[in-house]
Amino acid sequence: MAMEACSGGHHWARRCVESGLAPRIMAAQFVTPFRKARATKNDLTEAS
Repeated sequence: MAMEACSGGHHWARRCVESGLAPRIMAAQFVTPFRKARATKNDLTEAS
């Protein structure tokens, strides 16, 4: 499991470890390529 390093990311990583998962925390600039449909989802398309 991969997640972005943010204020709550470390908390959720600890919870994942308790559940037996192996989380990986990444910096935001490395998370961007993993997001799905990043070209089609933005504020303009969400508002219409």
